[in-house]
Amino acid sequence: MLAVGLGAMVGANARYMVTFWSVQLWGARFPFGTMFINVLGSFLIGFIVGRFPLSEEARLFLVTGILGGFTTYSSFSFECRQLCIEGQFGYFAAYMIGTVVLGLIGVFAGGWLAR
Repeated sequence: MLAVGLGAMVGANARYMVTFWSVQLWGARFPFGTMFINVLGSFLIGFIVGRFPLSEEARLFLVTGILGGFTTYSSFSFECRQLCIEGQFGYFAAYMIGTVVLGLIGVFAGGWLAR
C-alpha cells in the first residue's frame, strides 16, 4: 500500500503539472492535457511492462501507483460529458476517438519499443 500511495502521489502531481502546462500552452477549450496524459501513460505502461522484469513492489509503485495516479480516465469521462452538455459534439468525438485510438497505439508502441 505504501508503494502504491507514494507512486500515486508522484503521478497525481505530474498529472497536475502537465494539465496546468497544457492549459497555459493551448487554452482550456479542448482537454489536450488529459488526452496527452492518457496517451503517454498508455505508452509508458506498455514500455515498462514490456521492457523490464519488475518485482511486485516495483510494479505496484510504477504501474499501479505512478501511472495509475498519472492517467485520468475519470477526468476523461467527465470532460466527455462536459463537451456533450456544451453541445461541442465535434470536440467530443475528436477527444473520445483520439484518446482511445492514440492510447491503444501508445500501449502497443511502448511494448514494441521495449522489445
